[in-house]
Amino acid sequence: MEFQFFIELAKYIGFPALLFVVFYIYHRSQTEILLKTIKNMEEREQKLNEYLANQTEILQWISSCLSRMEYKIDIGMHCPIRKENLR
Repeated sequence: MEFQFFIELAKYIGFPALLFVVFYIYHRSQTEILLKTIKNMEEREQKLNEYLANQTEILQWISSCLSRMEYKIDIGMHCPIRKENLR
């Protein structure tokens, strides 16, 4: 019963035209799926870039803190081991 419509359609427009219609519908659905996948990947990449930018800022802050601590240790103002000022 389901195939009767396709048989009648093939009689009227021909089997190659019917194959073209099936291919067109398949191609359109695959294109939509790929476009959704690309959009999801772009959103994920944007979130990853924001995360990496945040991590870069954190690493710069940690580096500056360590630099100040190293400077204080070098000039003898602060000893992080004893937790007290030496001067």
